Amino acid sequence: MNAPIRPRARAHRGDASVSDSERRYLTAPVPWQRRELVESAVVAGVGLVVLTAGYLGSAREETLGDQIGWLILALVGLAVALLGPAGFTTAGFRHIRRAVRELTLDAADHYPAISSRSARGTPLPAGTDGDLVTSDAMNRVHRSDCLLMRGKPARPAAAREASALKTCGVCGS
Repeated sequence: MNAPIRPRARAHRGDASVSDSERRYLTAPVPWQRRELVESAVVAGVGLVVLTAGYLGSAREETLGDQIGWLILALVGLAVALLGPAGFTTAGFRHIRRAVRELTLDAADHYPAISSRSARGTPLPAGTDGDLVTSDAMNRVHRSDCLLMRGKPARPAAAREASALKTCGVCGS
């Protein structure tokens, strides 16, 4: 079982305190480890063996009443056989989520404007709409310095319009 994923301290790529395993997302060609592949292959193999035993046992019986036990065994084997690929896929998704988290931390280190308190924004005082902008094609309101608004036509958002629109997840408007 893997250790729980804990947020690591922010560190730059050149920082000697960050091990290669912590920067695995930078070099790994696939999101799985060999151990996970072997484990899921073994689980799927055991399931296929049980499924085959259930099928062959059922084939030797002549009446339906005698075949029921073997069919149940075959269904259990099928369920176990499907757990192998399901576990393999789940492990891949888990590693991808971890890589995205680590990549986000590294990006925040290299681009401080993304993670700084001023870029995320402090809540606006009640009754003011600040420098909030939007566009006709958008369903969110942004600050004028938001990274998502760069190069896009923007117009000031009225207070009523800003309260009706969703807030931006990047600038925290």
